[in-house]
Amino acid sequence: MSEITLADMDAAIQELAAKNAEYDTANKISKSLYHECEELERKLLAMMEATEKDAYIGAGFRVSKVHKMSVQTPKSPAEKKAFFAWLMENKGEAIHDAYLSVNSQSLNSLYNELTEEFASKGEILMIDGLGEPIARTSLSIRKA
Repeated sequence: MSEITLADMDAAIQELAAKNAEYDTANKISKSLYHECEELERKLLAMMEATEKDAYIGAGFRVSKVHKMSVQTPKSPAEKKAFFAWLMENKGEAIHDAYLSVNSQSLNSLYNELTEEFASKGEILMIDGLGEPIARTSLSIRKA
């Protein structure tokens, strides 16, 4: 750009403002649709529970209940210390270091993996620094 005029700046500002407004509108629509989908998912899940179904194929889709356990990331310094000490002792330095800045999704992925590992040995997983797991049920919907 060799020469930029004030008119060019004004046009760029107007274009940006218009795109921001378009983005805000799309974001509101997206959030609204997300909440509608959540409500429909709760409704379908309730229907499946009422009919004692774990899976159903209909209308060209396979819908199944997905059961996962979930834990919260350690909050207090004592919980964090206990959790990281448990990781170091039970999983080694590489895993310990990988979870030093753990996010909820990574933590739950590790937790679910370890739950299966412990269950295959007939053991119950208890990790220092983590609270009791919370059972969550959601739906998986795929084309049949």
